[in-house]
Amino acid sequence: MKLSISNIAWSTNEDNEISEILNEFNVTGIEVAPTKVYHEPENVNDSILQEYLNYWTNKNKKIIAMQSLLFNKSQLSIFGETNKQTLSYLKSIIFMGSRLSATSLVFGSPKNRFIGNNDPIEARREAITFFKDLGDIAKTYGISICIEANPVQYGCDFITSTLEALQFVKDIDHQAIKLQIDTGTMIINQENPYETLKACLPFIGHFHISEPYLELIGKNDHSEISYALKKLNYDGWVSIEMKNNLTSDNLLSLRQALGYVTQTYLN
Repeated sequence: MKLSISNIAWSTNEDNEISEILNEFNVTGIEVAPTKVYHEPENVNDSILQEYLNYWTNKNKKIIAMQSLLFNKSQLSIFGETNKQTLSYLKSIIFMGSRLSATSLVFGSPKNRFIGNNDPIEARREAITFFKDLGDIAKTYGISICIEANPVQYGCDFITSTLEALQFVKDIDHQAIKLQIDTGTMIINQENPYETLKACLPFIGHFHISEPYLELIGKNDHSEISYALKKLNYDGWVSIEMKNNLTSDNLLSLRQALGYVTQTYLN
């Protein structure tokens, strides 16, 4: 397994200090949120993206993925009258990801896929069409869209378990649409690690090591999940996902999380 971490775990003004800690733990991958690259991702230009890419390349870090794709875009939805606008915005994020060398874009965004009182059968049809169209765009850039389950505790009512996400990916049946695994979701749903991951393995596009509510990694025991990955010979990226400001010092939080993940998943 190869280790990555999402930059939502720290503030951008801490990048230099964080990169030194990542070197200590042999972290070679970075996952980024679009708004942490530029405040208006849809309006970013190539020079800004190249500068950002060069920064991490010079730190010997590869940008492998992007997440929080619809952050601060609560008006957008994959359903209804804004779905074309959502597709257009995500096209700009795909373009951004391609310029940063990312190959996986994680689609979580529970509030942007809320069904509410709409017909769930029709909503599912609409969602499948949406992601087929998004997959067509992503494929031209060599990028995979990775569908993430979000539990009901996160305010989600569409694709709330890992096996539901797996079935949804199968139903879409598109080369550029893959499955996102999130350990926080598995923990909060009390999903069986080995059976779940065995079923999902051929479809996994990206993998988050997280806690419920993106708390500090190590709050729950991840040994069964790590055992399942090793037994199944998973050799892809595992990316730490957690919030910032979980302790008085983001660098301290990072060291603690990296220590736990290294010991539990990589040893």
